[in-house]
Amino acid sequence: MVSRQIACNVVLLLSVFHTAVSHVVWKHPAPRYDRDDRSKAHPCGTGGQLNDWDAAVTTLSPGKQLLEFRETIVHNGAPSRIALTIENDSRYSDFVLMDHIPHNNGAPRVNGAVLHAVEVEIPPIDCSNRNCGLQLIQVMTDKFSQGQTCANPSGLANSCGNPSFAYFSCSNIKIDGGTVADPAPSYRSWTSGSAGSREPYAKGEVGAWCFDSEKQHWRLHGNGYNCPGMDPIVEEDDTGGAGG
Repeated sequence: MVSRQIACNVVLLLSVFHTAVSHVVWKHPAPRYDRDDRSKAHPCGTGGQLNDWDAAVTTLSPGKQLLEFRETIVHNGAPSRIALTIENDSRYSDFVLMDHIPHNNGAPRVNGAVLHAVEVEIPPIDCSNRNCGLQLIQVMTDKFSQGQTCANPSGLANSCGNPSFAYFSCSNIKIDGGTVADPAPSYRSWTSGSAGSREPYAKGEVGAWCFDSEKQHWRLHGNGYNCPGMDPIVEEDDTGGAGG
């Protein structure tokens, strides 16, 4: 569960991360926009990013994929969400690939950023000739008052009541899957919950991460990956949480 923080002894190697000036922004897949001055608006930021299908496109294969994002301003206990849309930017809450990704409170920034990697399941749909996107959200719950929460997903539309409470980064993707029809709406969360009963965003959503010196990024313990030296986390099925 996100309330449990496991100690992780890691060796942090100095590395050169691509520097961005956003609170969170995609690295892989490539973001539509890579700066912080257009991130404070649902669902993808401001400045023409909404339904900007002319931006860079990243091709992904169906199945388990390791996605990377950068955090350049640390917000302790602030959870993130990764979601998919089809055709336009209005459907991200229909296809949530991982919700309540717990924050990595223990990682120092290197060259102004912390690079994170999270594994998600990419559905086997055909996005080779139609618009598909991935959305990354981070909810700044460290700015919440004690006991304050943000409704999930309805609160995201107005940035949980304040433009400084949520940040958005979107990417254009192609998926070389074989299913043309839209998949059924789906929802997966690091915590317990289901599509019909999604837990609100709250303060103190913290997880255990460890540094992968080969890939030069931080991996989330559990969710298909067990950090060396940590007790394994047994995965739960898709109707519940994803471990942690």
